[in-house]
Amino acid sequence: MLVYAGKFAAILFCLAMLLQGCNKQGSEEKPVEIGQPPAAQPADSKPAFTPRTITVPQGAKFSDVQSTFTTAKNMVITDPAEFAKTWQEIYHEQFPRPILPDVDFSKEMVIAVFMDEQPTAGYFIDIIEVTEYADRIEVQIVKHKPAPDAPVAQVVTRPFCVAKIEKIDKPARFIEVSTGELP
Repeated sequence: MLVYAGKFAAILFCLAMLLQGCNKQGSEEKPVEIGQPPAAQPADSKPAFTPRTITVPQGAKFSDVQSTFTTAKNMVITDPAEFAKTWQEIYHEQFPRPILPDVDFSKEMVIAVFMDEQPTAGYFIDIIEVTEYADRIEVQIVKHKPAPDAPVAQVVTRPFCVAKIEKIDKPARFIEVSTGELP
């Protein structure tokens, strides 16, 4: 009987210590009464990020069907030297070369998308939406090709689109949302 009393005392002691630890002041966990709303978030916690669409300002998007890029490529350009080099590569074969657009890289960045070399006219690529998420930006692009029976010029094309947007220091993910045929 004395053995059971000792075990019972040990169990009571452990239970008392456990209960005392749960009721310690300063504990992070606070009981919530049923029917009561949860407590407000602490001031130092970050609110949930709401995705937002980034607007491409009027006149800040440039597209054409001739560049010197012969393979598909997606770029995020964040400094003036890289932009100047890319612009020169795009228009390497064109004279006079279009003037490099003004970009304030302290507040803006450039998104550029290029299609593979195409066998005829009628192809183009467009940046249709840029969305900022908590951990990235998503660039939605659409590639168009001519309908099989469409009359097109028999000329090699290399479509591209370049857009200037506000600067966002997050990695970019490029998503092709559709490949449409033009009538």
